[in-house]
Amino acid sequence: MVQKRRSDEIADNLSTGQADSAAAHASGKPGRRTRAFDYGELRLLLLAIIAKQSSHGYELIHEVKERLGGTYKPSPGVIYPALTWLYDRGYTEIDLEKGGRKRYSITDEGKAFLSANKSVTDMLLARVVPKAQGKSPRQS
Repeated sequence: MVQKRRSDEIADNLSTGQADSAAAHASGKPGRRTRAFDYGELRLLLLAIIAKQSSHGYELIHEVKERLGGTYKPSPGVIYPALTWLYDRGYTEIDLEKGGRKRYSITDEGKAFLSANKSVTDMLLARVVPKAQGKSPRQS
């Protein structure tokens, strides 16, 4: 009996239309099918949230989770590099608080960046539902 390599198994599943189960099987995480955000979208969403209220990274993780109805919770390994990117480009500033906690707030450059990307930002904010509205657009 010849044992198939994982890549061969995935290719076979792709050709038979079982791509989602193949990807889930390969990653070891059942049910994982698509990314919650495309490249750069999370950064814009974080900046839009920070523009409304300065926040800590931990608060942003929970805010994104709540806005997506609990279907996606970004890990610190995703959030903090995005926050570092925003800071490195001058879109946010960091206020150090007691205990070394960092509170991120938007800068004028960040406001200009949001304004320049208004159409994408509006689309993102429409896709993720604020806490007060309750249901996501997909549940309607």
